[in-house]
Amino acid sequence: MNRDTLLTEALARSMTRVQASRFEPLLVTDNAGRFAGVARMERMTTALTAAGE
Repeated sequence: MNRDTLLTEALARSMTRVQASRFEPLLVTDNAGRFAGVARMERMTTALTAAGE
């Protein structure tokens, strides 16, 4: 996913992956397509639930 992808969109896309890899980390890229990091599902879910509080 791109660094600018909304958290809700990234999580929704993740849930469309095949079950075997659904909860694997996502690779994050910048706008030039360069590797920018890894997004773990646990941290994204935690961030989403914290935003709702």
